[in-house]
Amino acid sequence: MDLQPLLYHGAMYRLSLVASVGALLLLPACGPDSAEPSEFAEICGTLGPHRLLALEPGERIHPFFGDRRIGDRLYFIAGVGEDNFLGQSTPATATVYSTGPCGEDRRLIADDIRNVFEREQLPGVLLGCRGELSGDLLVLDPAGITAPRLLVSDGCLGATWTEHGIVREDEYADNVTRHLFYSYTADLDAGPIEPVALVDRIQQHRYAIVSTDAVGEELLALDLDGNLLRIALPGGETTVEQTAVDTFHASSDGHYLAWVDRLTASDDPEGSAGDFVLRDRWTGIDTVLAPAPHPFLHMRLGEENVKLSRGAHVELSRGAHAGGRIIALPSLEEAEIPAGQRLVSQLSNGRWLLSGDDDAWYLRDLVAGTETLVTADLGRLYGFSLDRLLLLRGEPGADPGAPHELWSYPFDGGEPELVAARVTEPGWLADGRIFTTV
Repeated sequence: MDLQPLLYHGAMYRLSLVASVGALLLLPACGPDSAEPSEFAEICGTLGPHRLLALEPGERIHPFFGDRRIGDRLYFIAGVGEDNFLGQSTPATATVYSTGPCGEDRRLIADDIRNVFEREQLPGVLLGCRGELSGDLLVLDPAGITAPRLLVSDGCLGATWTEHGIVREDEYADNVTRHLFYSYTADLDAGPIEPVALVDRIQQHRYAIVSTDAVGEELLALDLDGNLLRIALPGGETTVEQTAVDTFHASSDGHYLAWVDRLTASDDPEGSAGDFVLRDRWTGIDTVLAPAPHPFLHMRLGEENVKLSRGAHVELSRGAHAGGRIIALPSLEEAEIPAGQRLVSQLSNGRWLLSGDDDAWYLRDLVAGTETLVTADLGRLYGFSLDRLLLLRGEPGADPGAPHELWSYPFDGGEPELVAARVTEPGWLADGRIFTTV
């Protein structure tokens, strides 16, 4: 997934938890005498623990990609042994099981699959990644009867799903890539999809897919000479959008393009980056947001979300918890991020969630300059909704995979609530329930 702040999508008081002592269970939370747990709804027709999936001795759920709800089925990826992914302990093997919403009709789907998902471009097709998250893209049989079929070699690595096909970044030299295009096929049994090359000599990870009403989907990619190229999809027609670009960001609707100018950067490696420039591609107007030299290290373009009432914005950062500046779009109104704080996310009502270098969490109206302390309790961010923050709390220095308490902190100043007294490697199901092994 893209590295955005974790969002909470479920109703807080209708959570279900999955526990494992040789099995996955749905159960209401229970807590120590010193804290009152939240009240929970009935789970699968019972007020007691409800088994979802029996696990073999030594088998455990993968913490990063072990759970999905697709249609009316739950998919779990479990394994045995010991491996490491992103610094956290994970099973070495990976077997996909599926059940109904309450654990009924268990099926063994496939082995050696590290991710299970679907895409709207191939409706009704169950997909998976073989061997590792960046492995081959396979078509899986939801009934678990036929063997997985190869769709795209290395198709889970650097792949973006577009309207007409998959665009994949293919590194063939150190930090040098080409972009390949795989057209969707109506016959999934015809064998792997063969690609065509869209563009070559591109800087690694310097690209974006945008979709505009005027021209449809485009690939924006930065070549080795600092030219920002615009490649039409699926045809591949190429034009230069901007020259002398160091890095860039683009909104997914193609409205805004922000880049760091290469020509105005300092010759000193420790000196200032070049001008931070914003282009409104709908009006064709360019605005220099921060002329060089300036104190900012990073620039991030925040998307508009009409459904959540989130406005588009640009964040200019001086570094981790070093403060910065927020620029609202399209008004270009500016507000300061205080030193000692870091922006986490904009909330729908215009407030912003920030973390401090004092390990506290704050709500701040950046325009009015008002600030509210959410909590100073030490904990690791698990997620947040529009009205509350979720933290995992454990012993100082505890391993991330060790059991933690899950706490909820309302943004309206209410008392914190213990959601669960013991959770290990928790995750979200798409229906709003939380699962965990205990």
